[in-house]
Amino acid sequence: MTTIESDEDAYDDWSTLASSYQDVFLPRFQPMYDTIAHYVVKKIQSKDTNDEYKVLDYGTGPGEPILTILQQLETNKLYNVQLKAIDFSQGMISVAKERLHELKNRHLIVNFSTTVDSSNTNIYDIITTSLVLPYASDQRQMLRSFFQQLKPNGLLISSHWPHPSQVPFLSILKQVAHFMATDKRIDTSHLESDASFICWPEDITKNKFIAEKFKIEQWITVDLPMLFPDIRTLLSFWRMDTWFTDSSLYLKAEKETMRILRQDFHLELKSNESFELPSKAIVVVACK
Repeated sequence: MTTIESDEDAYDDWSTLASSYQDVFLPRFQPMYDTIAHYVVKKIQSKDTNDEYKVLDYGTGPGEPILTILQQLETNKLYNVQLKAIDFSQGMISVAKERLHELKNRHLIVNFSTTVDSSNTNIYDIITTSLVLPYASDQRQMLRSFFQQLKPNGLLISSHWPHPSQVPFLSILKQVAHFMATDKRIDTSHLESDASFICWPEDITKNKFIAEKFKIEQWITVDLPMLFPDIRTLLSFWRMDTWFTDSSLYLKAEKETMRILRQDFHLELKSNESFELPSKAIVVVACK
């Protein structure tokens, strides 16, 4: 049994980032969450069991994709489901619970937890995990644990970034944070190997899943338009940093962002200062 207490320090950063993650990313990641939820609903609609379906969302963050899954299940009047969501960040779980509370006229509930018992076997019909697996310190062990916890013919639905060039918003945020902390610019050719910026190319991903006995059933590329009304909205992800609230330092960060937009992505702000950073995510549907 892993508990939040044993890893509390490691998840402090995510607790701090919970509200900015919710504001900046959740609405822009929605197409990815919708795709994951679609395949959860499709599995449950197949009625391949007489028992209640059990769904686990591992690394739910501020409640996604589990809350999108809940809403799609409600829309389709699929109530024979137990929903559980796990995250080791107390801050993220708090945001998730608040968002759940705001949903009205629900038949389903979500059991949120900050602990996980990986010794359970053949428990879940579906495990979802969004933007988690590539960041695991032991990816093979995590996949192996998911495989053990799934029932026969159970589904693992996972999402990840394919390549740094296809997630420009993340590249910009990483570069600006580094620049403001060190006054130096990142060699962007090294981003793919950066532990905080992990992308999984197709061949690597498929090999990892197959090595742990999963059969990949669907490989979906999801377009994320990533529209921003202005640079400040994008940079507000770092609003807990001192430079964001210091006017002179913020102008420095904004100037660096403009440089990156122009030089790296050949983008200019529109007349109303808005801009778009078209990005892509991968959703993998794998069967035990």
